[in-house]
Parts: sequence; C-alpha cells; structure tokens
Amino acid sequence: MADVQNSTQGSAQDPAQTANTKSPLAGITRNKVIAVVAAVLVVVYGVSPVDLVNDLVPILGYIDDIAVAIAGIATIANLLSQRKQAKMVGRETIQG
Repeated sequence: MADVQNSTQGSAQDPAQTANTKSPLAGITRNKVIAVVAAVLVVVYGVSPVDLVNDLVPILGYIDDIAVAIAGIATIANLLSQRKQAKMVGRETIQG
C-alpha cells in the first residue's frame, strides 16, 4: 500500500515547480504583436502596386503612401512608448 501512495504522489507535479517554468511566449505582449503587424502592413502597402490613389497621378499618388507610412510609424511609436511607460510604472511601484 505504501508503494502505491508513493508512486501516485511522485507523479503529481509540485505547483511551485510548474510556476517557475517559463513559456516561450512569456515575453510577447499585445503591444509587441500589434507593432509588428502594423510595421508589416506599412511595408506591404508601400511596396504594393495597389494604392488608394494610383502612383501615376502626379502628386496625390505619393501623398497617400507618405500618409500611410507616417500613420504606421506614429502607431508603432505610440504602442512602444505605452509599453515603455508601463515598464516604468511597474518599476516605480516596486521601488516606491
């Protein structure tokens, strides 16, 4: 009977051990994913022949490309600054 109890107790994992294992996705946050997706979309739109305004139209064709690039860069910068601010707030609460 003692052998059966030892074997069943040995098969159960200790919750403290499972809490210490890191997931390979542990460092990926929502803002990182959105920033990467936004960067990819901006690049794809920039090299894509399909635009809101055709590039053959003298000035307007390039303005829409520039506007999408600026909006994408602003979005990425905003997402990454929010992430940095969240880290800073976390440090302040731990230190303070």
